[in-house]
Amino acid sequence: MTDAYDQLMNHLTRQALKDLGEKVDNILMPNTRRKTDLLETLTTEQAAEQLQVSARTIRRMIERGSINAQKLDPGSKSVYRIPMAEIQRILGERTEPRDQSAGEQ
Repeated sequence: MTDAYDQLMNHLTRQALKDLGEKVDNILMPNTRRKTDLLETLTTEQAAEQLQVSARTIRRMIERGSINAQKLDPGSKSVYRIPMAEIQRILGERTEPRDQSAGEQ
């Protein structure tokens, strides 16, 4: 139980620091955006194909906070761009071996 809690807290801490860093960047450089940003992102359909799930699953993961995504049109319900780094992170998590010692207590 402690290992699972620690993993969750580490994940939440990393996510909070990442979000904070993005907010600071937006404050310091509000109108700067790299030209390659859109080239380094995927649509929900493209992300679904990469992860071999449905686009609906991708949208649910975004809503739960499992995937970081940028909403392109604040007025729309689900027009997102997902950074390729997020897809690589998830694929990496899928290939990492599970910690066997967590269940042996």
